Amino acid sequence: MKGLPEIIKAVPLDPQIKAHIAYYYFLKDSSANVNWQFWHYPHYYSTLLLCRKSKITNEGNTRYILADNNQSFSFIYNQNIKHAKREVLEGPYDIMGIVFRTLGFRYFFPQNLEDIDLQTLFLPIFKNPNITDKVKLLDQVFRTQYLGSSPRMIEKAVTQILATDGQIELRQLTSYLGVSRRTLLRHFKSQLDCTLREFRSVVKFRHALKEGVSSFGSRKLTELAYDAGYYDQAAFIKSFKQKTNETPKQIIPNIAQLEKELLWKLV
Repeated sequence: MKGLPEIIKAVPLDPQIKAHIAYYYFLKDSSANVNWQFWHYPHYYSTLLLCRKSKITNEGNTRYILADNNQSFSFIYNQNIKHAKREVLEGPYDIMGIVFRTLGFRYFFPQNLEDIDLQTLFLPIFKNPNITDKVKLLDQVFRTQYLGSSPRMIEKAVTQILATDGQIELRQLTSYLGVSRRTLLRHFKSQLDCTLREFRSVVKFRHALKEGVSSFGSRKLTELAYDAGYYDQAAFIKSFKQKTNETPKQIIPNIAQLEKELLWKLV
């Protein structure tokens, strides 16, 4: 397998920030002839991608990050729970990624990022070469941006779904929360921009993907399917194909695991 681009991952130092941001990551390469292409898969986390001297464009299912000296700063917010996306990265590049936990983005930003001067907030951080200093500066930005809490009911619902790897049923959730089915579904959709069914599905998928990668070669697909809460192996394969256009056998052996949440398949 082709080697991976060097990625430095760091968690926030501030406990309040860490509760809503899983980690920051940094990619930098000054070479003009570097080219990476990879697939990244649906996740219940979301990412704010910040680039210095790169242009970000989307064409169909592919995102391009290409060197552009005329583009001092660019960004894109990505919340992808449905389908695998291909990414093309050409150097030189200088990138910071902020990976938000579920609902985490809403603690810091309004829905429309165009109303925020992200360049003023983040561009100066690129100039600092020290990763620890970058993390401290990012924490400082997010402390100033902190908006407060999300609806408690949805936070509790998300916590239960994650704790059960997506296997908790709707009737169990409504009973636990003491709300009607209609109320939960309506508020869930408004807060997460996806349905509860879609969210449970991606949580189950990520659990199956991580388990498949960590235990590759030692467990049968049937075991993985039942462990992840799928009815049978056929349902397991169908879920993978819906989200990736490939079967588990085509994906899992070729995954590059940078850390427990960052799973890429290089092209």
